[in-house]
Amino acid sequence: MPITPEDYNNDAIKGQQLEQLTKNVLNKVKEKQDILDIEYDSANSMIIANNISIVLPNS
Repeated sequence: MPITPEDYNNDAIKGQQLEQLTKNVLNKVKEKQDILDIEYDSANSMIIANNISIVLPNS
């Protein structure tokens, strides 16, 4: 059976889970803001933060 967009309808991060995730990201950036190792990948038009690790909590 093929996978359809409807298979992921309940997988979106929203509400309280999204709020917690954004707080975790902000806290990690605050912890490391004085030692950020960032580079710009021009081939992919991306900013890469080499020394930041973000772990998503299980829902």
